[in-house]
Amino acid sequence: MITLQTGIPEGTFDSLINLRMLVMHGNVYIGDASTLNGSTFQPLKKLEFLVIDGFRNMTFDYHFLNTRLSILILKCKCFGCALNIVDDGIFDGLLHLQILSMRHCHISSLSPVALARLKSLRYLDISKNDHLGMQHVLGPVAKALMDSNIKILVMNLVSNPYEAVNRLDNENLFYINQLNLTELHMDSNSIGIIDHNKPLFSRYFTLKVLSLKRNVLSYGLFVDSLVQTNPSIEVLDFGNQFWFKNIVNFPVEKTRRRTIEYLNVSNLNLKKFIFTGSKSHVNVLNFEYFENVIEYIDISCNYLNKELKLPYLLSLTFLNISSNLIETLSESVFRGTPSLQYLEIRDNILGFELGSDKAVNIFVPLKHLKTINLSKNRIYSLTSSLFSQCVSLQNIGLSENYLDIFDLNLHNLRNLSVLNLRNNRLQTLSEPVRVYLSDMTSAHAVIVNLQDNKLAGNCDNIEFLRWLVTTNVSLTGKHFYNCYYNNASISRIESSTTDALVTQCYTYLSLITSLTAIISVFVVINISAIIFRYRWHIVYWYYNVVKRRDTNMDARHDMFQYDAYLAYDDHETSLVVRTIHTKLEVESNLRLNIRDRAFPLGDINALNIVEAISSSRKTILLLSRHFLKNKWCRFEINIAIIEAITANRPVTVIVYVEDIPVRFLPKEVSKLLQDSPVFDFPNDTDASPNAFWNRLKDCISR
Repeated sequence: MITLQTGIPEGTFDSLINLRMLVMHGNVYIGDASTLNGSTFQPLKKLEFLVIDGFRNMTFDYHFLNTRLSILILKCKCFGCALNIVDDGIFDGLLHLQILSMRHCHISSLSPVALARLKSLRYLDISKNDHLGMQHVLGPVAKALMDSNIKILVMNLVSNPYEAVNRLDNENLFYINQLNLTELHMDSNSIGIIDHNKPLFSRYFTLKVLSLKRNVLSYGLFVDSLVQTNPSIEVLDFGNQFWFKNIVNFPVEKTRRRTIEYLNVSNLNLKKFIFTGSKSHVNVLNFEYFENVIEYIDISCNYLNKELKLPYLLSLTFLNISSNLIETLSESVFRGTPSLQYLEIRDNILGFELGSDKAVNIFVPLKHLKTINLSKNRIYSLTSSLFSQCVSLQNIGLSENYLDIFDLNLHNLRNLSVLNLRNNRLQTLSEPVRVYLSDMTSAHAVIVNLQDNKLAGNCDNIEFLRWLVTTNVSLTGKHFYNCYYNNASISRIESSTTDALVTQCYTYLSLITSLTAIISVFVVINISAIIFRYRWHIVYWYYNVVKRRDTNMDARHDMFQYDAYLAYDDHETSLVVRTIHTKLEVESNLRLNIRDRAFPLGDINALNIVEAISSSRKTILLLSRHFLKNKWCRFEINIAIIEAITANRPVTVIVYVEDIPVRFLPKEVSKLLQDSPVFDFPNDTDASPNAFWNRLKDCISR
């Protein structure tokens, strides 16, 4: 491309008589001498679309009357537009012009007369000419366009955003509301105050789109008034307030809320409402007394009440309430929004609320919800059935929270395709979640984001790590997932690292299994030794418990039922019946517990023996060789010993029925010989058998 210095020579387009569209920018060096020669364009009788820039002196004179030019764009990204001054006659030859854009043309003076001659004009854009000043251009431009067909007026950044705050009231809106505008854009103009008393933008109710983005507006009474005074508006955009300025530098007009006489409107056409970035207290528009068809609400980056309340918005499909310091969502908050499909609630303080049991019912009405974003909400845990009723859900955003465990019940969410869990505290995903996500890949693509989580590299997590490597689920940033080991080392999650971990874990498992077996054997041996050592204590305790349960005895009887219990072998039965019974019970009136008489017929069991010994003052052991071989007699010896220890009283009396060498005596009896009275049963040759019975009787009675 050849860069010309001052203009375009005549005759350049003489052969292009059928040209309809001409785009030429960056061809002229911007300077005071650069001038547009209208005669150069005179041959272009069919020209309809022209993009041109670079001329300091530009006049579309009578030479353009031969053209059909309807679209003129004076803008260039590279070299720019440098009109500076738009004088009265600049557009005299553009009688058919319908679209005019003079964005970023460094215009400091704009003649209303020049615009008044454009009777066919439907679209005008004078944005990014911040030397004009909104207060100086708003009224004059609107007045100049009153006789035109203007439908769309774009006046973004026609004031320096760092200078004084501008005000919109019915006085400077007087000519604006006379136009039949369908769209009005006044973004980035330092508008800080809008008249709250019927701010009328469209007298004829033709205005459908009103954009006041990137100004310095705080939410106030004017919003409700504006909506209800201009019921034809379908899109109301107050997005990104205080984009250029800090709210603390500009005082907001304080108005007392009072009753306003609105126009008699039975319904509103508002479909899209945006008011973001004001960092002021915002209320969702009050539609209680108006039918509404609103579909889109974005009131992010403000201050809502700690507990969100929504009116009935039956047509609402998009709601953004992010960055509003919301702490609580009532169970009925979404009851009036059954059509909601996209819900943005990021950057609030809902962590405690969503982890409680009452959160189960919050999202139940949202059967058509497709996307929900709960990122950056300080969430530590979620109730498992939080989204179980949101059967249409496709996208769940839970990034930048503090989740340690993700155990949501996802089985009803057959359409889920995106799950964002980035930047949490997750170490793994539970098996039910993994199985569900893998199953879903057979129906549609599933994307999961687990970046910036400290995924655990231990033996308990092997199945999860294998799943990460082999799954058909699309894992965002999969190649950057790190595995964090118990020894504080870190590695990328790959097949080689999981295989190495498996090998290491099997080695540990073998070692742990061996150690566990050794410890178990050691414990069993020790427990067995303890049980063996204290076996008679255990037996005694057990039968005492059984005895107390069966007899309902809560404490030991103060008096013994018997004076003595006779422990003997069956070979000594005749001795007991004929001699001992006669001498001690018949002649001496002692009460004896004789098993052949006291026990049930033919029944010798441990419980009867324990009961007999504990209910007798003394236990007489009739030692004989047969006695020492009898298992029940050995049992009676040990129970008597335990009774003596437990009851802390002398229990046993030993009577040798025959001579038994000490070496044949078991150790239990040997010990008893040291602590118990010992007698030799008299035989026929004894001179004084009565002395034996008297000593035995005295011993029993003590």
